[in-house]
Amino acid sequence: MRMKYLYFGGLMAVMAACQEQALPLETEKEMMPMRLEASIAQDASSARTVVNSDNGVSFSENDCIGLFVPWEATARKWTYSGSSWTSESSVYWKDKTGNYTFYAYYPCGSQPAASYTAVPMPDLSSQAGTLDGMAAYDFLVASTTTSYSSNSGTLSFTGENAFQHVLSRISFIFDKSSMDEAVQLIHIRLSSDVLSADNTCNLTTKEISSTANSQHAIISAIVNEQSEMLVNPIDNETITLSVVYQIDSEQVTVSKEISSFTLQKGSRNTMNVKVEQGTLSISNAEIASWGAGETFENVTL
Repeated sequence: MRMKYLYFGGLMAVMAACQEQALPLETEKEMMPMRLEASIAQDASSARTVVNSDNGVSFSENDCIGLFVPWEATARKWTYSGSSWTSESSVYWKDKTGNYTFYAYYPCGSQPAASYTAVPMPDLSSQAGTLDGMAAYDFLVASTTTSYSSNSGTLSFTGENAFQHVLSRISFIFDKSSMDEAVQLIHIRLSSDVLSADNTCNLTTKEISSTANSQHAIISAIVNEQSEMLVNPIDNETITLSVVYQIDSEQVTVSKEISSFTLQKGSRNTMNVKVEQGTLSISNAEIASWGAGETFENVTL
């Protein structure tokens, strides 16, 4: 009987030893969940793409970003809630020491993107024209190369790795003082072969490409003699600016062609547009970054 007990005890000891050897692998995986923090360049907030009165931009409750993890085939959706970002299911680091490059984008829809070289962007063809409404058309990207040990498992898109705008913002301010008070400004339209309403973005280069069926015109509503518009960057091109207004029951369109027009990536451009009977004039164009930057005054286009 003693021999049998010893044999059984020895067998249990071997089994326990095997379990102890297996535990570190399980424990290591459980100890390496991925956490995420994100902010937008030139803004200290860690929460939505709402444009504030001081031109700051931040994330907000229920915003979603898409994250490409090197060892997963497609993007993973993360949602901002309360004070943190969470994914639809747990994400773990592959190991503790390896450096990996991660790409992220905002906004992420119900179906995350399949490839980080061609992420679909919001449709720019018809925009609300307001600061609050502009968030629906914004697009931001971020990337970072890091390891688990670099930041105790937190994947950080902050500081120099924070999200950046890839579109250009235009703030239009209208002057219709020389027209009848009954005139109602309806919308503004930019058109050019180099403008594109339907685009994809390559997250590795931050370059924007138009889709095959993209419209080459962008319309934005005019609200209280102002309008905000997001467009793809262009360099030294000719565009046509048109304003549609209504007087009595008649709609009238006035247009102006602008040559040598440049819209830099991530810039905010302010245009003062004077609408007169049958004509448009543009002056005092200002160009600066969305947060802070150099301003060029008294530039006539």
